[in-house]
Amino acid sequence: MAIADAVGYDRRGKTIYRKEQDGTEIVHDVPIYDSNTDSVLRYSEERIVANDLPHIVSDYLRFRANLTAGKVHLDKAEGVYRVLE
Repeated sequence: MAIADAVGYDRRGKTIYRKEQDGTEIVHDVPIYDSNTDSVLRYSEERIVANDLPHIVSDYLRFRANLTAGKVHLDKAEGVYRVLE
């Protein structure tokens, strides 16, 4: 089971972005390519949308692959599945 703390927008539909502990927004450099030469012309700083859903999906797909490969064990004492490494 997973809980998404952020889904990319607030209750009014306004986009929310990831922030540092001090409240400043986290940005990353995105390359802008020249379509003729495929070389990087410049970089653009973009804010990162606060969305936990892609991480939840990634974790689930990794768990499912381990389950298919037989690397998951049901811990009956605690009632949880554990991935065997």
